Amino acid sequence: MQVANVWRMRVSWLLTYVCCMLSAEGSPEAVFMLAPLLLLLSQDPLLLRHLGERQRYFPPVLAGTAYLTASALEFMGRLAYYAGDASVVVRNGAALLLALIPHALFLHHLWTQRPARGIVVLSAAATALLGLGLSQVPSVSYLALAALVVMALQFFSSRHMRQVGMKMV
Repeated sequence: MQVANVWRMRVSWLLTYVCCMLSAEGSPEAVFMLAPLLLLLSQDPLLLRHLGERQRYFPPVLAGTAYLTASALEFMGRLAYYAGDASVVVRNGAALLLALIPHALFLHHLWTQRPARGIVVLSAAATALLGLGLSQVPSVSYLALAALVVMALQFFSSRHMRQVGMKMV
């Protein structure tokens, strides 16, 4: 009986996710609809049972970043096809890469729970600002804004970890 319930739960989560993705139609704003669903999925002990309590937020952040990246690539593909201007695609591609650097750093922080140096976090935030300034694609702008937020979160988290560590010494 318990195996049947596990199977039903996984299928229901999968169908909910598929319905959410089909209703979004690739718009970058759909990540705001997708985020609560992913947070619920990250708390499911049956679906992600191999993750420890410290890595629970890694899959939702990774999925949100991947969704916005795919949306940006799709938009840039349409832009290249209809505009035919390669410089616009290169500029937005560079903005996408600059916005993804802080996300990669934050995902590493979520997985390892190790504090990063302050200069690394500040330089990653600077790349996000540069990506925000270069971007003409809405999903890249959302990625860059989210990168600024997660770099602030990582900075204060690292600062808190250092302060707690100093109190123990």
